[in-house]
Amino acid sequence: MVNVLKKYWIFLLIIVVMTNAVGYILITRDQPDMSTSTIETNTEKKEIEQEIEEIEELTFSYEGVEPIGNGNGNQIHLIHEHYNEVLTYGQWKAFENSSYSKWESETEYSKRIMMTIDDILEQVEDENLKTDLNHAKSLINIAVLHKDANALLYLHRIFHDLDIKHNRYSEKLWGYSYYKNKGNKVERVQSLIKKYEN
Repeated sequence: MVNVLKKYWIFLLIIVVMTNAVGYILITRDQPDMSTSTIETNTEKKEIEQEIEEIEELTFSYEGVEPIGNGNGNQIHLIHEHYNEVLTYGQWKAFENSSYSKWESETEYSKRIMMTIDDILEQVEDENLKTDLNHAKSLINIAVLHKDANALLYLHRIFHDLDIKHNRYSEKLWGYSYYKNKGNKVERVQSLIKKYEN
């Protein structure tokens, strides 16, 4: 046996080294390369921090913009009419495309709607109406900043319900407002708002 070992010692040494090398490779193959992993992690961390800063800088400013119409009932009706023109008969689905050409004009008009909502909020005392209007403001921010078509759809439905309830029309309600009897779909509005708050 000693003679065999003397004769093939190099061959045995190669087998031992190769076995260790294969074992090392099998053990470490699923481990990340720490030299690039740290760099990638730091780069990803910087990118995330930059995105957070950009989001924090995103504000939807509408100061100095004239409100739409005058008188709460008239203002609510005019906002409802705007959304009727832009979103009805399935037109809202085009806004699911974030590069849809009407996003820009909708963003601009939303400034007037926000100012109008502020104007109405200063005049009303009904807490449910205030809740609906504050939900509308949140939805406008979501729609404009995140190009969320559902936010526009829910806005239209809130103003549809408010227009009917406040101005005493006799049409079908969508159930998206609290004002004069809570609607059965206000939770959808709250859920969408919470999605973007987190």
